[in-house]
Amino acid sequence: VNTIYGWGHGNHSPLRVVFPTGNSFAGSSNAYSRMICINPTAIACAKYHNVAITKDGQVYTWGLHSDSLGVPQQASFSKQKSRSNSVGGPSNSSIISSPVLVTGVLGAVAVSASESHTAIVTSEGYLFTWGESSGHKGVRWQPSPRRVKRVHRAVAV
Repeated sequence: VNTIYGWGHGNHSPLRVVFPTGNSFAGSSNAYSRMICINPTAIACAKYHNVAITKDGQVYTWGLHSDSLGVPQQASFSKQKSRSNSVGGPSNSSIISSPVLVTGVLGAVAVSASESHTAIVTSEGYLFTWGESSGHKGVRWQPSPRRVKRVHRAVAV
């Protein structure tokens, strides 16, 4: 209960996803000092990244291509370089191996993720997207969550 497991990218056994607490620091080698019960209510898994929504409406992302996860570049403390990906993914891309809080989205209730795009619906019915071709006029790449104009009553993505 209240636990997320993941596997893939060379991991063939399920591993517990560890969510950092606000008072943990990047250099901590003790995983138990960083664990927190987040009460996940929704999760989306895409080819290269994962997104989780907590009971209190916070959004966390982790995975490959850290520049598309909707997190600020200050989250670089958890970035690593990946090995070459034999299934067509880019080599030498950044990884965020532990979930990082996405700022700018409050009250998330629904989530959808694709290879290079993420969408969130809030409790107020607003749609936020980021990534490639994210529905913003004239924008091909949106690195952080941005509200889609003229969407006011969304209930699902």
